[in-house]
Amino acid sequence: MLYFLQRKHSESDNDEVYINERTGDRYTVEERLGGGGFGAVCRVTRNGQSVPSYAMKILLRFGDDECEREAQMLRQMTDTSSQHVIRFVDCFQHAYVFCIVTELCDVRTDNKLN
Repeated sequence: MLYFLQRKHSESDNDEVYINERTGDRYTVEERLGGGGFGAVCRVTRNGQSVPSYAMKILLRFGDDECEREAQMLRQMTDTSSQHVIRFVDCFQHAYVFCIVTELCDVRTDNKLN
């Protein structure tokens, strides 16, 4: 699991916090939802507020071009204003990972596919 791809900043001994240095927003990991070779997806909260929760995709930095393409695709999808498309919230680089924050889906698709 790479301990959520290495520990970043800590609010306390149990919190993992990723910071968007540009905006000052702080995303605290609440739960790991999944992961693989490219990184992990976590449920996070922003700036200490428990509601709403967001999904944050934490990508290992393979290159700025790949990360920016992923973020651009989500931005374009958000422009389509459909209830079936997740809303893009934020993206930023934190240490050696790239973070993409979106709204959190109410239903996990992996549960619905079984």
